[in-house]
Amino acid sequence: MNYIEFEELEKIVMNKLLAGDDPVLEILCEQYRNAQVIDRSFTKVGFFTDYKIPEEAPRLNNLISFVISDVEAKINNELAGMLLFIRNNEIDFLEGVKHEGLWPHQIYTIETFYIVDGKLAIQRDLQ
Repeated sequence: MNYIEFEELEKIVMNKLLAGDDPVLEILCEQYRNAQVIDRSFTKVGFFTDYKIPEEAPRLNNLISFVISDVEAKINNELAGMLLFIRNNEIDFLEGVKHEGLWPHQIYTIETFYIVDGKLAIQRDLQ
């Protein structure tokens, strides 16, 4: 059985986190397109991916720090929360954490969903 490279999982998750017709998300998408991964670390139940955003990339205005946390990933049929941390007007790091059990050594399947009203959904609610 073929497995999915971790970098592909990051890409799928980031595209889901940054999807939507919203000016803030558009700026963050541009940052991500130019971002460099500077560190990846794994815990027993998840991971952290740290990004460096180039100086020339656009920055957010008036939104200093926040977390985008409305995405869940079903990895090998087990749920994991995906959180994107924005600090000082730019993407800082991505965190993934399993709700139960250990982070898998290999990823065979991944599906992503939004959390809307406490339930998994295909469409994001940007309101």
